[in-house]
Amino acid sequence: GPTMLRAGNHSDIDGAWEVVCAKKFARRIRQWRDQCGACLCERLMSAHVAN
Repeated sequence: GPTMLRAGNHSDIDGAWEVVCAKKFARRIRQWRDQCGACLCERLMSAHVAN
């Protein structure tokens, strides 16, 4: 399970992967905000957080 993967060097890999994903997600959010408006973005963010 996830706990096994986090042992040893895997935690470093997970951390780096999370940073990469966060940067991609943040860039996508900025694009959506430009295209669709902040209101829609806030709805998408709250839906993402809820899941």
